Amino acid sequence: AAATSGSLRELARQVVNAAPADDAASPDLELLRAPRERQLAAALALRRSSPPMCARAPLRLVLQCLRQRDFDAREAGQMLVNLCSFRRREGWGLRIRASEVEAALRSDVHWLIGRDTTGRPGIVFNARFLMSNECSVRDLQKMGSFCMEQITIPDDVQSSGVVVVLDASAVPLSILGRFAPADWVRGASMWSASFPAKVKLIMLINVGRCLSSIAKLCLAGLPAKLRQRVRFVSPDMRELHELFPRASLPPSLGGPGPEGSWDWQAEGDAML
Repeated sequence: AAATSGSLRELARQVVNAAPADDAASPDLELLRAPRERQLAAALALRRSSPPMCARAPLRLVLQCLRQRDFDAREAGQMLVNLCSFRRREGWGLRIRASEVEAALRSDVHWLIGRDTTGRPGIVFNARFLMSNECSVRDLQKMGSFCMEQITIPDDVQSSGVVVVLDASAVPLSILGRFAPADWVRGASMWSASFPAKVKLIMLINVGRCLSSIAKLCLAGLPAKLRQRVRFVSPDMRELHELFPRASLPPSLGGPGPEGSWDWQAEGDAML
């Protein structure tokens, strides 16, 4: 367990060191308030000044990088380069199609649960389903990238950020063996200053004693600002229910059950 926690803490350290803090950017307040046409012109200028591998990046994605970094062109440009480099290395497109991740999309490893009371969309990571499906970790990570792309398309989300819900119910410590070293590296690389999304809150649900101890060891090495974004949810999940309407939640997270309005398979069908 000590070796495992040490490895996870080192991974967390690498992610933090690679990712700029929210206040690292120098905001361009004029562009932040500018009309969309002027913001698109700034995105076009950034794409033109970027390395050749970024030349085919969708303009909407370039603009998303600028918004995520508050129109700091230097920071946004680095994020765009990181994203293009990572996707090229993995053989993934800059926009992932639902058809490319259909099997993983139906695995229940990730769910999208609508918006919370502040307007931030939520994405759920169901760790227990990692143990019971045939998809590779790489395919599941690609699907996670697809889901994050989908929920960050709206302009307002690029400013307000997203909520990540990690449900660790029925997860044994042996789940860590599901990940090869390359999976850990890929997982860190795909989010470390490499995708324009602001994760404003991480909610940890049903974290058992052993996993909780490991998580706390990892969090101890993070800056206070990032630690404050991680919340251990109580067994009755009241913190989650205060943020998200129950109708938008699955039964496992306190939603209304099969007769309710939440249906992930239907959501998946709509994406496909």
